[in-house]
Amino acid sequence: MAREVARSGGRRAGKAAEVERAVAARDAERLAELSAEPGGLVSDFLRRRAWPLLLAADADDASAASPKRAKTRDALVQEFNMDIERSMFHFGCDKALPRDLRVLKREALTEIILNVLRADATLHYYQGFHDVATVHLHVMGNDIRAASETTLAASRLQFKDHHGQDFGATIQAMNLLPVIIHHFDHKVSTTLERAEVGPMFALAWVLTGFAHSVQDLNVTARLFDIILASHPLLCIYLAAALVLRPTTRRRLLEVAEEDCSMPTIHHFLQNIAPPCAPMTSRDSWEQRNKKYKAQRKRIAKRQASAGAPVSGSSYVPATRAEEKENCVDNLVESALFMMARFPPADLIRVGERTRNVDLPKLSAMRLPLKTRRAWIASMNWAVHHARWTVSHPAATAAAVAAVAVALALVWTRPSTVGAMAR
Repeated sequence: MAREVARSGGRRAGKAAEVERAVAARDAERLAELSAEPGGLVSDFLRRRAWPLLLAADADDASAASPKRAKTRDALVQEFNMDIERSMFHFGCDKALPRDLRVLKREALTEIILNVLRADATLHYYQGFHDVATVHLHVMGNDIRAASETTLAASRLQFKDHHGQDFGATIQAMNLLPVIIHHFDHKVSTTLERAEVGPMFALAWVLTGFAHSVQDLNVTARLFDIILASHPLLCIYLAAALVLRPTTRRRLLEVAEEDCSMPTIHHFLQNIAPPCAPMTSRDSWEQRNKKYKAQRKRIAKRQASAGAPVSGSSYVPATRAEEKENCVDNLVESALFMMARFPPADLIRVGERTRNVDLPKLSAMRLPLKTRRAWIASMNWAVHHARWTVSHPAATAAAVAAVAVALALVWTRPSTVGAMAR
């Protein structure tokens, strides 16, 4: 066991050194590749230096012509005050906060959201944005200015489609989720269509980059590494990868055999177990199952006392293989490989034809040149390093070709070029 821990620590130290070198060289493409690798950007200490580099080019491009908001502070705070009152309880590191410290963190969170909304009048608050801002506050070490800058930059690109006056663009993006599922798994797609289940079960995942669903801050930060380094539609691919995990897929089809009604399938999908941290020799799957079972009991007890229907109270122990499958690094790898085999340009073209996706409403294809290079770098890593591609050379070759086609389509497609010009 000691040898395994030492080996794991050695890999972590080596990865940290690589991130340090990329930060020193201000190499955003290398940071994107490192974000795709297992472990992401390793630690919050490194993220504080890497995230601004991943986002800086986009922030500079967007800030030049952004109109400023004229609303008063009180008018702005009124838009999100209810969410602030419910904040700082979600992540494990927040649950034991003393009352006075929680108040201070809420004040800091309020300032970050205000700074973002004041800096760009095209960005409107949406429910769940406080979860995104909370991740930035934690990762940036409670530095309000740094967290405001990274949150603003991410809002202008990765989360841009959710900041509109309405959810029109978000709905268009969500309509791409069934397209991905149909492309990779016709049986699951048919099941969802038979149950008349739309993509809205994944809305919280997409709006918050999984920050609302994952209670482990380390896992959320690792997801944000690749979300900030990749294409704005990555959250849609992550949602598809979560649904199509082998265990989740099998259980979904089993549930559908017994009851394929919309409420049952929608409830199942909403209660999919979120990604977890990689297992170590000091954190066995038996211990994790014990913790999860206790957590589900507490949730069921609270729901019962509130008179609410108990959801997810039945507990099925996870096997070691399922724990490995549920690891956040495996989810990221699957999503990136999906994006390589079915690139965003192809996805949107199919979505336009089959789901009436309105391209002008999506900002996802209006990407600065440096950003396009960065997300293609992360996608290339997934193609060349995904573990299962070793036994699937034909699929690997097809994915490499898809990356090249994606690059050509993004740069040459008339509607895309026109959208970027606007």
